[in-house]
Amino acid sequence: EVPLNSPDALRSVAALAAALPADVVVGAGTVLTAEEVDQVADAGGTLVVSPNMDEAVIRRTKERGLVSLPGVATPTEAFAALRHGADGLKAFPGEQLPPSIIKAWRAVLPPGTCLLLVGDVSAGNMGAYRDAG
Repeated sequence: EVPLNSPDALRSVAALAAALPADVVVGAGTVLTAEEVDQVADAGGTLVVSPNMDEAVIRRTKERGLVSLPGVATPTEAFAALRHGADGLKAFPGEQLPPSIIKAWRAVLPPGTCLLLVGDVSAGNMGAYRDAG
């Protein structure tokens, strides 16, 4: 994942996509608009990660055949993202989501939902998050 707010992000996505085997997932983070989804796809990316849950971004990501991981901070956002077609969820910011919250989410999210916590995961708390699901 190459953050779009980094220098030459799309050039980096293109270089990685060209250099790595086809089974390696290459994409961009901090994708905020449908137009940016198109840019990622045109650069050869196959993954779109966002800090927020935006229906238009999810929709365009799926139209382009890419993997969609929108950022969510509440169960309401999580369910909306899944309803709009997200392949998984970026639980963000992790600082606001302790293991007890992640465990509660796991109890209500559809079984098998890909839930990736981003931010504030360390060697000291990784076990608690793993145990939470």
